Amino acid sequence: MKQIPFLLVFLILTSCSKSENSGALPIPISEENKKEDTNDDETPTPTGTLLFTIKIPANSIRKDIDKLHFVLYDANNEVLAHRTHSSGQAESLGFYGEFELQDDTKYSLSHINNFQESVFNIRLYMDLTGEQLKNGIEFQDNATDRRTNLLDIPITSIEEGHSFWAQGTGYSLNGYSGNFSGHFSSDYANSLGTEQIFIQYFAEDGISDYKYLFIPLQTLNEMDGLDASIFEDDATRYRYVNFYKPFSRTLIRIIGFEDEPRFKANVGHTLHASNYFSDYGGARYSYADFFHAYLSSVQLDNYEVQQVGLPPEDLEVPELDVDYEYNEGLISFRGIPDYESSRFLLRSSGAIHVTTVIVADGNRTEIIIPEVPEDLFDPLVMEGLKVSLLSIQQGAAENYAGYETYADYISNTLLFDKPYYLSAPKRERVFKSSVGPQLLPF
Repeated sequence: MKQIPFLLVFLILTSCSKSENSGALPIPISEENKKEDTNDDETPTPTGTLLFTIKIPANSIRKDIDKLHFVLYDANNEVLAHRTHSSGQAESLGFYGEFELQDDTKYSLSHINNFQESVFNIRLYMDLTGEQLKNGIEFQDNATDRRTNLLDIPITSIEEGHSFWAQGTGYSLNGYSGNFSGHFSSDYANSLGTEQIFIQYFAEDGISDYKYLFIPLQTLNEMDGLDASIFEDDATRYRYVNFYKPFSRTLIRIIGFEDEPRFKANVGHTLHASNYFSDYGGARYSYADFFHAYLSSVQLDNYEVQQVGLPPEDLEVPELDVDYEYNEGLISFRGIPDYESSRFLLRSSGAIHVTTVIVADGNRTEIIIPEVPEDLFDPLVMEGLKVSLLSIQQGAAENYAGYETYADYISNTLLFDKPYYLSAPKRERVFKSSVGPQLLPF
């Protein structure tokens, strides 16, 4: 058997077409029911009736660096309203219109993270009902970093064939020979950001002779060099996953969380990430056994299971597949019956880098991606945001333990801005990829 170390970079990224309920027209609102918005928002003060509210806590963005834009579309991709958050202060963004949301009508909501109008991460949630939107959306505190530091220190001692590697929320460093280098965040807007860094030290196969160093970021920043002799293995554990499918490539990933608040905020440390080719139908992994909680994932061919805790000892891999076709903004998708949701990753690059993640009802077979409203950005930026520039990278059908419908998924994740694993302990994905065999984090 052969095991190849695989370094993962976690990109936390994450929608709209004619739907089955398309064609429902907005209901006009009488003058006496109109209200005005007084939010500190760089868009003009809207008027009309309050449709729903998005609550954003302080420090969700870095003022003068990031902006958040939210766009509401109807079932035909017509823009109904949009709002922008740029202050970095706590804010309730009200969406207003000269109509009412209809409970059973489908809408889409786009969440655009704008980094200095050069990098855009867009999440497009489709198939939202008016009834769901009326409940509002409440963003949670996150580990917004305010300062990024570069590190480049010499490796003073390392065994032949061994490597150092560190990956987690707010940091990414590695060292094979010569220097240990990368970046880490040292100043967060709240207490959710980590003050520690978890460094792995392992042999060439990515598993054996696994040791670790869990130290404060400040201590690492003051070190003159990295020496293998200071690494520990007291809490090192080795485990197996049996999947009974020989000659398969497996990706195993384990995240450790320091405490419950960071677990709930998805702020963790990568304890293991290896790309494993197995000729006997199983895989071995290593990790450090002293964290408050774990989140693990095992990918085998076109199937991935992610769950709270460590990987299962025995994994039954279903013989399922999905398919998609893409043509300039139109996605045709064949999913899996009873899988609650579907998810797609698209990207474009050039002067403007755009990553778009689309989430839709798992029963949907066709998606038409809406354009960003022209009045949000200047013409040069709008040119780079055209849907026609996107290319599809991956698509997946998703099945959640504990959810019965797509509405369950939306109610437990989007409406309260929470990771799915707080309400569904396991997620299965069957995917297709246009960019390689491994499922990207999206």
